[in-house]
Amino acid sequence: MFCVNCGEKMEDGFVVCPKCGTPVGGGGAGGPAKKDYAAEGKEMFKKMQNGSFWISGMKIIAWVFFALIIIGGLVGFIGSAIAGGGGLGLLMFIGSIIFAFLAVASIMIFLDMARDVSEIKNELKKQNN
Repeated sequence: MFCVNCGEKMEDGFVVCPKCGTPVGGGGAGGPAKKDYAAEGKEMFKKMQNGSFWISGMKIIAWVFFALIIIGGLVGFIGSAIAGGGGLGLLMFIGSIIFAFLAVASIMIFLDMARDVSEIKNELKKQNN
């Protein structure tokens, strides 16, 4: 980026030219535009307070848990097939799929209920203030 007045080369984010002081697009002090970390922190804190932040993280963990159980069942099935156990390996694999589905479904239901309770709590808090 170059200054429209003097042609000085500037880095992206400058609001005024460091050489002649001509505003680039928003006015303000020289140097790169500052990021408002305080506002970002406040927004993150609000998300953490209403529960959506940790609920999203827990859902990701639940899906990782699901994948690990399925992979474990698949490894058991392959190991059993190699050892000649055939039916037992298939039973292990099907059992792991059913267990993983039930576990993750119950976790998701719990997290959705927790989010709903959190939203209700926040609404009540707003009404009381």
